Amino acid sequence: MCPDNGQPQRLWVTVLAGCELALDIDRCVDILGECGFLSAGRFGVVSLCGIPDGLNARELEKYLRTNGTQEPGFSDRQSQMSAGVSR
Repeated sequence: MCPDNGQPQRLWVTVLAGCELALDIDRCVDILGECGFLSAGRFGVVSLCGIPDGLNARELEKYLRTNGTQEPGFSDRQSQMSAGVSR
């Protein structure tokens, strides 16, 4: 991890084009941070692409607090590659 020199964390957030979530993106990121799902590093990527469609605000908040974003293949691939496993 590189030192932050007191600068704020930078997050890149991905969403599906045309997909509307019941909460705004900033609130989703806040929830993920509150629950410890965000990287502590200087830079991070948050994918909101794997969230089920049709969740209302309460359901979306519960989903994020319980599951994080759980983007299929994104985290798993990184951990498997570091363990020497490839797909």
